[in-house]
Amino acid sequence: MTKTQRLLFGFTFLIVMIILSSCTTDVADTDERGFSPHLTVDLQIPANIELQQIVVLKLDVKKSGKPFEQAELAEFIIWSENKMDQAVTVKASESSPGLYEAEHVFSEDGIYILKSHVASSNLEVMPAKRIAIGAEAIERIAALEQHETGESESSANHH
Repeated sequence: MTKTQRLLFGFTFLIVMIILSSCTTDVADTDERGFSPHLTVDLQIPANIELQQIVVLKLDVKKSGKPFEQAELAEFIIWSENKMDQAVTVKASESSPGLYEAEHVFSEDGIYILKSHVASSNLEVMPAKRIAIGAEAIERIAALEQHETGESESSANHH
């Protein structure tokens, strides 16, 4: 092997090593199934909400299955159906590891959207639920859910 061939071989070997060393996996940023860390939120709302009464809204937040403590942001965004421009933001505070709570008073019957917003420096989740307050709103939401269920069943039968 000539000196030029050895230099070429050494240079090629060096380049290959640099390329291979930059292609590593950061295993610390995955859970036991290999998934990236993620937040899951269980938005807990009382079954019966009375007008003009304090309602405790809860967020049970987990990061890869474990309680997520000290979120940088935990809040509820609440608005009456079709009135998103009148949304109210209510800050939630951590009452126990991974459990965030806020209080709100509903002043009138209707269908409301409750969107929760939980964030940390590199994770964010914003699930929402539709709730009904009052007999008429409960009937309307039941009809909407029945209509949505009917649509998904009928579209499943189409080919």
